[in-house]
Amino acid sequence: LEKAKKRLEVSLINRKQKSSGIADSLVADEALTGDYNFSQKYIKGLESARKEDVQAAALKYLKRDYLTTVVVRQENGQALPVKDTKIEKGDIKKIVLENGLTVLLKEDQSFPLVNVRLMLRGGLLQEDSQLNGISSLMSDVWIKGTKSKTAKQISELTESRGISLGNFSGANSFGLAISGLSSDAKLIIDILEDIIKNPKFDANEIEKVKSDMRAAIKERADSVFQTGSYNLKQKLFANHPYGFDTNGTFESIEKITRNDVINFYKENVVPSNMVLTIFGDISSEEIILELKNKLGKLKKSSAVIKQYSDNPLASVMIEKINMDKEQGLIMAGFKGTTIDSEDRYAVDVLASILGSSFSGRLFKSVRENEGNAYNLGGFSIPGIDTGYIYFYVLTSPEGMEPSKEILLNELVKIASEEVSEKELNDTKSFLKGTFREGLETNSALSFVSGLDELYGMGFDNYKEYSKRIDNVTAQDILFLAKKYLNKDAMILLTVEPKGVEASEIK
Repeated sequence: LEKAKKRLEVSLINRKQKSSGIADSLVADEALTGDYNFSQKYIKGLESARKEDVQAAALKYLKRDYLTTVVVRQENGQALPVKDTKIEKGDIKKIVLENGLTVLLKEDQSFPLVNVRLMLRGGLLQEDSQLNGISSLMSDVWIKGTKSKTAKQISELTESRGISLGNFSGANSFGLAISGLSSDAKLIIDILEDIIKNPKFDANEIEKVKSDMRAAIKERADSVFQTGSYNLKQKLFANHPYGFDTNGTFESIEKITRNDVINFYKENVVPSNMVLTIFGDISSEEIILELKNKLGKLKKSSAVIKQYSDNPLASVMIEKINMDKEQGLIMAGFKGTTIDSEDRYAVDVLASILGSSFSGRLFKSVRENEGNAYNLGGFSIPGIDTGYIYFYVLTSPEGMEPSKEILLNELVKIASEEVSEKELNDTKSFLKGTFREGLETNSALSFVSGLDELYGMGFDNYKEYSKRIDNVTAQDILFLAKKYLNKDAMILLTVEPKGVEASEIK
């Protein structure tokens, strides 16, 4: 009962971290109860709920006569499993412990919450083809048991306090995320210390995670968009780990042993390779004392970060994939910018002018000329060594050829004439608004500022985003479109659906 109360309380508080969440709550409360402050009373009501009240509610509402069941089945009949802006509040403080561990702290008493993230250089950049997937595997198993607590005990401990414990692994980094009520800040630091210092990497847990990764690989192979994206990156980055998938391949994850996982942990989980962010309702002085006692004594050592060079595309590459699906995919991929490139922000604007899902040129052209598109868009994905830009259209069999022509025509057009002042300013406003909205919570801000610090750009790099976007000119867009969106150096990939012969895709 107490666990359920705690989880509901944390959930309600989390919803109100964003201005949109506050607005939703006020409107819903007023519309449904006639009292826009009902949620505040609801939290107080939780405290008085007794076991007998819950049992009475279950007997009243959870009756078989009231039950509606929905089952989604495959064609063979087998059932499928159902599956106020705060970024200016308080300064971010940076402290580097004697062993090289970098800590970013931000005090914000707006909500009784604390968000902790541990970020480390790694991810795909630390992998090779033989052990592709090891970063994701290691970070998943990392939180599933320590030498003092089993995975079940950790789960019971965190759930009982409404604490969220998770992990991530991407192209350039991996890490942990823990959040909860600020009254549990010390417990959260204790959990973090135990995971960092005493991981067990239990063989049974490794096999469970491998099973999940195999399922993800199967899901990737069954998805038109994921299949296209994976193959596009493989072609773009033929000699670079950015061409890998975070879940690896069936062959690579089969080869990964427990010793491989332990070695990856030992090589990369070292203080100099860590950025730890702690944002929220905290006392910086108290937190620093805790960290010095618990993590300050980690042995000082350095991780060997792998570096790669990547060759530019020299010609057009055509890739065709056949899938027994009802929809098809057209993708155009180009080499992009690095995260520290001067071109990065202008290329963001360029990609958004073309690819913004509901306001970009691609959407307008496809909507006006081709009504069979299901989804479309485009993005610039910068990387540490290199990056990429891609545009896509998901469409019906009969929409494949028209959509391809529209996409190629838009690529030619943006590289041949300047964008209008209105289109440029509208796109800038969209990007700046989306970026700022994405930093409303301490959790989101800690992720962005922590990664920027980890990658060497500085924790306050986010403050420059709006200015850099504002500095982009129409001439910049034209120049960079010619530089990056070169039709003579691109990957043109099609996933061909049922009813389309390969010869029809020119």
